[in-house]
Amino acid sequence: MQGTLLAARGDIDAARLVFEDAIRRLEGVGSVYHRAIIDFYYGQCLRRAGKRAECVAPLTRALALFTHFDATVYIDRCTRELQASGTGMLRKESADWSTLTAQEQAVGWVPGK
Repeated sequence: MQGTLLAARGDIDAARLVFEDAIRRLEGVGSVYHRAIIDFYYGQCLRRAGKRAECVAPLTRALALFTHFDATVYIDRCTRELQASGTGMLRKESADWSTLTAQEQAVGWVPGK
């Protein structure tokens, strides 16, 4: 991913633009899994760039979607990234599901079920 490469080179502002553009392009397409992947890598890049508070929202969205799909490998990755952020998000059960968009909620996942 271009955003990941830019972040690895230290250009977090350019990486942010690439990730946000990718998210915008997915709106209305209905590719929720791809949105989760983008959110995961976006959050990971933000955390690694020291933007620990900013990484929580994309990682939480990704965690919620991966939980819905029972994508255990990515659930574990999201959980580790959230733990590494030091924000107190220690378990997938403690994620703030209210950050999901209407489209993400439309996949049929309901918190607590």
